[in-house]
Amino acid sequence: MPDGACAVTKGADYAGHVSGLGNWWDSVELWVTGLPFVPQVAVVMVVLVPLAALLARLFDVTVAGGLKLLGRDATIVDAGQDEHTKHVEVEN
Repeated sequence: MPDGACAVTKGADYAGHVSGLGNWWDSVELWVTGLPFVPQVAVVMVVLVPLAALLARLFDVTVAGGLKLLGRDATIVDAGQDEHTKHVEVEN
């Protein structure tokens, strides 16, 4: 099989997966919108709140890891020990 034919087959396979995912999402969306208001809110809250918390935690861990790799991690420095901090006393 030539390389071009293989690439076309891979593209068609990818398109089939994306189309299947889109069809699944449409069916879930139609199911949720067909529910009465209170069950809609309950389903959305049961799914979205944990999902949003999980994504926020994943984002936090990813950014913290990236900053740690760059040497910019979140370490607390006592102002009295930091050589770049100038202490200014204000008289009343």
